[in-house]
Amino acid sequence: MNEQELLALRQRAMRAAEAYGCHAGIEMVHFLDSADDPPGSLHLKIVVAHRSALGELLSQETNVLLATHDYGASVEEIVRQAATELAER
Repeated sequence: MNEQELLALRQRAMRAAEAYGCHAGIEMVHFLDSADDPPGSLHLKIVVAHRSALGELLSQETNVLLATHDYGASVEEIVRQAATELAER
């Protein structure tokens, strides 16, 4: 994955999070790479953050191995799920 593709994933994650009043960030996690990983897989750390009505910062961090080529849809689903959980707190 090159920098442009990673930037596009970050933008999709941010847009998905904003729909729930949250913020999202993504970074590649190279130290988790394993010889057993499927070809084309991608290790990411996805962080979703939300400020509660009381001003408390809530966040959820997920380390994930994406073994699909539709990384964008997978990232959006993870972000939506995390944002929903944070909004319910």
